[in-house]
Amino acid sequence: MAVGQAGSVKSAVVNISSATTTTIVAAVTGKSIAVIGYQLALSGTTTPTFLFQDGNATNLTGTYGPGGTAATLFTAGADRAIGLFSTANGVSLRIVSAGTAPNIQGVIQYYESLD
Repeated sequence: MAVGQAGSVKSAVVNISSATTTTIVAAVTGKSIAVIGYQLALSGTTTPTFLFQDGNATNLTGTYGPGGTAATLFTAGADRAIGLFSTANGVSLRIVSAGTAPNIQGVIQYYESLD
């Protein structure tokens, strides 16, 4: 995933405590949201999961989950020139959480890109 001219790196705090779709980064007109890293702790009562999705309901990743109820830390990072994944221009970044009482805490690093 090569992205266009980039702005400064920003962070978004993730604090999700239910099975829902949560906007993490609001849409920015004419810019995509390029994720370059995240560190998320996931726990829950019954098989908690999450995935990254854009504001058009397009899945940007597969589903992450611990395969049980034990708390699990998910960490990824990439060079700014490559990135992990990005939304289309003018589209928000969301996390979709599922399972019984999922709890997701952490931070995402991103920048807004002019594609």
